[in-house]
Amino acid sequence: MSDIELLFQQIKVSSCNCCTKAPDAKYHDEHCRYRLICELETKAQEEIEQLKAVVEAASSMRDEVQIMLCRSAEKQVFNRGNVLEERMLFDKSLNNLKQHNKEQDGK
Repeated sequence: MSDIELLFQQIKVSSCNCCTKAPDAKYHDEHCRYRLICELETKAQEEIEQLKAVVEAASSMRDEVQIMLCRSAEKQVFNRGNVLEERMLFDKSLNNLKQHNKEQDGK
């Protein structure tokens, strides 16, 4: 039993003010404290389930965002590697061109 369930259980004890002895809230008067507490408990449980779903979805989204960030970082590293490789090829071509020009000037 969760803390909230225990709390509601304690609150419900002796809360009936319509003198109904049934544990099912539907038999109590609509203004009976016991019935109102039972309705609040149901709503609280629904809210808790919704919050659990939100937390689970947020956790899942966090995992997806982390995966996306890792992929993005990998892509940046790969792209940076390609840029460096292209720069090295450019420098090599430039040096070859300079060498060729020197040879042409020497003739």
